[in-house]
Amino acid sequence: MESPKEVVPFEETLWKTFRRTYLIDAGARRLDEIPELVQKVLKEADSLLVVCNKKSEAEFLYRAFAEKVENCFHLSASMCIAHRRATLEKLKQALTEMSGKILCVAKQVIEAGWTFLSSG
Repeated sequence: MESPKEVVPFEETLWKTFRRTYLIDAGARRLDEIPELVQKVLKEADSLLVVCNKKSEAEFLYRAFAEKVENCFHLSASMCIAHRRATLEKLKQALTEMSGKILCVAKQVIEAGWTFLSSG
């Protein structure tokens, strides 16, 4: 029996072009430590998605950055559908225009249904 052959062989320089998302495991952190980590990441990245387990965590982080980051968004399944759609449209527009840093703080339910992210 013949071994499978690669149709498109892995070549790092070729595949690097298609990489859009970078996942970073920041380890266990307390909530009050996250804003410092977000600021550090945003110094190097153009956009960042922060996924929280609880609504209270997402709200805390959004409030911490709402006035500091030009394009700061909050998404939650508890938002009415019209508000969620309007926020998603603004987020898509910001990602298309890439004028300034973009931060989206979301609850994990939102993250499961939408793919955005970090390109730096």
